[in-house]
Amino acid sequence: MHRLLLAVLPAVAVALGPGPQRPIPPAGADPAAPVLVPFVVGAARALPVVGARLLVCNASAAAEPLLVEELTVAANGVVLDSLPIGASLASDPRYAALNALVERMPEEIAHLRRPRRFAAPDAPAFAEDEITARWAEIDARAAALRADYLDPRRRPFVEVPFPLPLDQVFAPEDAPGTDREIELAVRWRRGARAGTTVAVHSIALLPPLPPAPPTLPFSLGEVTLHAGDLHVHSCHGEAVNACAPSTDCAAESFQTSGSFTYAELKTQYQALGLDWFTATDHSYCINSDAEYQAIAGETAALTDGAFLVLPDIELSSEEEGPQSGSDLADLLCLLGPAQNHMGAHGISARKEGGDDGFLGFCNGLFSDALDGFLANAARIRAEGGYPIINHPSASSFAWNSTASTLGLEANQMHGVEIWNGAAVSGQGGDVASWVGALLGGRILYAYAGSDTHDAAFAFGANHAVFVNEPFDAGHLEAVLERGRAFVSNGPVLILEVELAGQSLLLGTIQAMSPSQPAAPLAVRAHYDFGASSSTITVFRGRAGDGAETVVATSPPLTGAGVFECADTLDPTAPTHYRAYSEAAGGGTVAYTNPVFFRPGSGAYVPYGEGLGGANVATLASVSNPTIGSVNRLDVAGYSPAATVAFFVFSSGAIPGGLPVLGGYLLVTLPYEYFRAEPLAGGAAYITEEIPFDPSLAGATVHWQSAALDPAQPQRVGFSNGLSMTVRGIVN
Repeated sequence: MHRLLLAVLPAVAVALGPGPQRPIPPAGADPAAPVLVPFVVGAARALPVVGARLLVCNASAAAEPLLVEELTVAANGVVLDSLPIGASLASDPRYAALNALVERMPEEIAHLRRPRRFAAPDAPAFAEDEITARWAEIDARAAALRADYLDPRRRPFVEVPFPLPLDQVFAPEDAPGTDREIELAVRWRRGARAGTTVAVHSIALLPPLPPAPPTLPFSLGEVTLHAGDLHVHSCHGEAVNACAPSTDCAAESFQTSGSFTYAELKTQYQALGLDWFTATDHSYCINSDAEYQAIAGETAALTDGAFLVLPDIELSSEEEGPQSGSDLADLLCLLGPAQNHMGAHGISARKEGGDDGFLGFCNGLFSDALDGFLANAARIRAEGGYPIINHPSASSFAWNSTASTLGLEANQMHGVEIWNGAAVSGQGGDVASWVGALLGGRILYAYAGSDTHDAAFAFGANHAVFVNEPFDAGHLEAVLERGRAFVSNGPVLILEVELAGQSLLLGTIQAMSPSQPAAPLAVRAHYDFGASSSTITVFRGRAGDGAETVVATSPPLTGAGVFECADTLDPTAPTHYRAYSEAAGGGTVAYTNPVFFRPGSGAYVPYGEGLGGANVATLASVSNPTIGSVNRLDVAGYSPAATVAFFVFSSGAIPGGLPVLGGYLLVTLPYEYFRAEPLAGGAAYITEEIPFDPSLAGATVHWQSAALDPAQPQRVGFSNGLSMTVRGIVN
């Protein structure tokens, strides 16, 4: 199939005409001067030294090469740095012409988030009906250039890395909202001519990210927030100038310049106030175990106590089952089947999917570079990872296998990328795709990824909610996998649902007994909007409904607080609650992950009842013991003088009881769990979350309570036993 395409695509390009052979210079530009493209962060919350790059391109067809002598970096009229370059750039307009084509492609496809065009400043964007053909032309041109540029002496471009001290760009008194410009001046020479060309880049100062609101229940303990990015590309996937040990990735034809190392990206994310990101270069660019392990080594070296980098991958797969539509990538692959992208997270080994050759992300009639997405999801699951649907409603590499896609309820897909890139979609786009899946009975968490292919930028990041947990790679993976996160480009929004005294945080999958009556619950959205004003909407969705129901909408709110509303839960219907906030004008928004309620059939089974003696208390639970659910155990019947109750469980039971201290011990020693709670009126309760671990399904443990009770002959009282068999997530 690839041979067929290699024969067809150049012909397509010729039929379309040659396109622009050189970038269109702005009016009055010196045709002998280089084209400069800054790759620098466009916003910052903190002010470290960040890695930056400047692309210098010789777009002229003149006979003389361009000698690039020096780069001077200045801000506020002060020179920050001068770097000698000393590069001789061949005269070759083809590379600039290629970038001019890429700049005219839709941002969603090309992943260029530049404030303006540099190679084609005045040319119109391509019309929708010519995008596929122009994509083919870009691929064909990139393939032609790649062989020539294997010799660095033939390259008409150079990328100049430089450090940018943001604390010298912004003044200490600058308030959020301040914009500062940096000037990047390149001194050059061509034959007898000499000149200096300047590029200007603007950086905005953002307000710091707020902490967790003080309204969260004190019983939770310490709650901290750590924001990050689940979808990041680097120079390992660059098409023309990949960083070692990677080779140029011909399949990634739009990534022709401006990509960064992970070390440079770390400094940029720190400037944005983020604490982590995952390395997710395309599977078709990472073509060997050695290459993946080299990336894993890079990320490990960058991880420290304050910042985490996790080695994951963006995995290309073949679509399966009936398709809900098609996209531009399907057309580009012509006769091959459709393909999609998933984030393979929590993995420890490379996941194969395509190759780095021309159109290596395609499956064709005579090639089988991609596995089906069901097999790939199973491979990730088998490794203990979690697969995320990337950009489900995109115009290219969309997720069209909606009929075959299940969620956590089937141990298949884990979540959906509801925010891809910089754009805010409100309740449409990828958010609407996700909500549609939830109403179809799927359990899928919401995640976000910038999908950057060059500099890090401000977007709707994943804000992981840590509860009494250290910030390290293992706990970050666990928090993200548990869905305990909200997606936001600034404001804090944390969902809590209280049911029967149990506090359920966002991400909880709570199993309910269908025999339970309808239950009142409180939905709380804890927020911090700073000085801006936002409105909170609480949604309820039930599987099978055509749309979600708005439970309540707040008035405009500022500062930190909690918005609370009440609802009644039907325990027989799969139900979810989620919250959304939007500032006036829609500039800043936040989406919480839901709290899910699912009907189930699990129950606690009492044993050792009616033994008499000091076994005076009753231990009971109406909870449904399912992985990920929060369970409540109640004990009552100790004397009012009893002070402390102890709750224990063990893997073994003693059905008839072992006589001890005037009562009967009903669980084997040693205990595997121990917790003390104060008694009031002879009663106490505990709530505990069963770990979200599918391997626990089928495990049985046995509970019992004891208490310091002066009313008993030996001053110790006991309860009956409770057997608990853990179940998996139920439909």
